Amino acid sequence: MTRASAVFYFRSTPGKEGVRTQVHFLNYWREKSGLVSLTQRLTLRTLEGETFLVNQSLIEGRGGHVLEVDELLAQSADSPTEGSIEIEFLSETSLGMAYPALVVRYVGHDWHTLAHSCQRFYSESSADDHVGELQLAEEGNITIQEDAGIEPFLFVHNGPSAVEARPIEIDIIAEDGRRFSSMTDPIDWRPFQTRQLLLRDLVEYREFLAGQRGTFSIRLVLAGVFPRLIGGQERSGTWSIDHTNFSAIAGAAAQDVIQVSPDPDHRELVFNVPNNLDEDWHCFVDIYPTYPEDDGYTIEVRTIDKLGKTVVARDIALARFGDQSFPRITVDNTASGRETTLSLTYRHQSSLPRRFHTGIHYQIGEGLPGFLTDGPMPASSGSSRTHWFPVFEQPDSRNFLLVSNLSSGNEQQYAVTYDCLLFNIFGDDPLEEVFRLEAFEQKCLPLNDLIPDANGFLRDGPGWVYMVAREPQRAVLHYASVRGQDSIAVCHAF
Repeated sequence: MTRASAVFYFRSTPGKEGVRTQVHFLNYWREKSGLVSLTQRLTLRTLEGETFLVNQSLIEGRGGHVLEVDELLAQSADSPTEGSIEIEFLSETSLGMAYPALVVRYVGHDWHTLAHSCQRFYSESSADDHVGELQLAEEGNITIQEDAGIEPFLFVHNGPSAVEARPIEIDIIAEDGRRFSSMTDPIDWRPFQTRQLLLRDLVEYREFLAGQRGTFSIRLVLAGVFPRLIGGQERSGTWSIDHTNFSAIAGAAAQDVIQVSPDPDHRELVFNVPNNLDEDWHCFVDIYPTYPEDDGYTIEVRTIDKLGKTVVARDIALARFGDQSFPRITVDNTASGRETTLSLTYRHQSSLPRRFHTGIHYQIGEGLPGFLTDGPMPASSGSSRTHWFPVFEQPDSRNFLLVSNLSSGNEQQYAVTYDCLLFNIFGDDPLEEVFRLEAFEQKCLPLNDLIPDANGFLRDGPGWVYMVAREPQRAVLHYASVRGQDSIAVCHAF
């Protein structure tokens, strides 16, 4: 596997209401695998899929990199204001994975949002078997908020082959379990075409939801591209995005399950929800109704203190229909809740899906919520010691690490020590700090608390935090960045 790649929608519009696009990455291949040099190839295309710029360079040295799409567009006359940017990393030795750890960031006057790489074009050099083939994208797991002023949208890329006209199918699910299915007129796709799809243009859903929150599943056929999408929400020109996740409730994806241990103390799927309690962020969790078609799923909701003692406990019995089809769980931000952690254990008498799609939302005041689709990893999947995440220019952005320790299976929970490196984009040797997370602790750490000399080292630019745990760990690590008064960009760490 000598090629890793990703493709993103870009927009480059001037002025106070404009949007600019950046792509951020760390040369983690050097840190993790010791690769001294690799080639980066950029291909920019119009929305219709026509190539107008190809740029190739070497990636060497340690540290972070940022691609400013505005600067790339300046290299080509009559550049479009919208299109796609494909980033390929090429090596003479194996890159390990075909998915590079990249982050696309969209920046407005007083807001920003981000998502990690998900869609990519298949290639034999990426060890793919589906080059040019038709693929069904059955995606969803994004909340339709009750606020009618918030409009869901999707960024969709087709691959190198044309797709003949066929309809897009959409299911809308209300919070009380009601479902509504619809189908668009046939839509065709040119090779490498990119579209922004507004949900309201695909289906009339607000009248059906009748003021409730909801979610959706979309099915469309694309060619030669990994069928994950970027999904977002827009309000008054402000965006909040993340990637979608597979939403099939039957078929191969739904059959990817784990047999449950007969030991009642074994916890196969556990997820903790970190939050910024000190600044009173509103945090809520949506359990999407895209688990396999089966009865008997239960979520054990516990509030635990710093000693691991359960302070509050309740069970949510999920049901395919009714108000427990799509429940919302809110983090306790009261004074008594500030020393506790929200912990979710997903249970079933016989089997559990490997991923139980869970939407975590962070909100400041009445701002547009930042969100990510996350969820528990199986106890049987093992643990990872290495994680990394981006930080953005300070003081225009305020950067946070949100972390919550946890254990699963029959493991005992213990403290974890992390060796942290902060990289800038100037090639300097990283700053080094040590961070300790106690056994049942959750923390929200501003960047300057995690790395005290961060501001001077970053020199008003972005950077990356690279964390290596000294012990095996399963902690939930989210990062968040606030721009303006209430715009939160958030994702999980790589």
